[in-house]
Formats: sequence, structure tokens, C-alpha cells
Amino acid sequence: MKYVYNGPGPHEDPELGLVRPGDEREFGAEPAWGPWLPIAPEPADPAPGRAPAPPPASQPPAAPAAQPDVKGM
Repeated sequence: MKYVYNGPGPHEDPELGLVRPGDEREFGAEPAWGPWLPIAPEPADPAPGRAPAPPPASQPPAAPAAQPDVKGM
């Protein structure tokens, strides 16, 4: 799982090196030091061949433009 370091300042870790606030790391479990916040995983891509759902419309669709009358041509 990914975590972001939310500490008060840089921290020197023997395994990770210098860790600054906002740095992201992948851990099997939350580290024993510092304030680390879990990062929610991003949603998976839709199944192949399926288009994602379109975003909701914010405005109603515009009325179609009037077509010229071509009967007399």
C-alpha cells in the first residue's frame, strides 16, 4: 500500500534515506516512525472493450439548427 509522509520536517531513515513531507512510499505495513497517511488506491481501468461512462451533462443539449427548405430547387 502507498503512504505519504506527513511529518513536521525531513527525517533521515537508514533504509529510505532522507524523507520529506509529501514524499510517497510503498510499504507492506505502515512504518513504525513518523506520521504516514495511507493513500487510497486509484480506481481500476474499465474492462477492455468497454468505454467509460460519459460525464453527466451540465447543460441541456442545444436545439438543432433549422434546415433550409429546399423543395423548390
